[in-house]
Amino acid sequence: MTRALRFSKAELKRAVELVRDEDVAVKLTRDGGILLIPAKHIAGRVDPTEDDILDAELKAFEEEHGYR
Repeated sequence: MTRALRFSKAELKRAVELVRDEDVAVKLTRDGGILLIPAKHIAGRVDPTEDDILDAELKAFEEEHGYR
């Protein structure tokens, strides 16, 4: 049997307002926590070029310092 969530209607309403007004994702956890995720970290909105830049910098560093 599942337990009831530990959130009041007011807390759920505030979470919805945050999603709308602040452009964040809200995750409600089973233990009663509320996790706010900034929009730039929401899956599908993360800029994949940042990883490409870091990979290129790491490769250049490794080549310069004799790694690999």
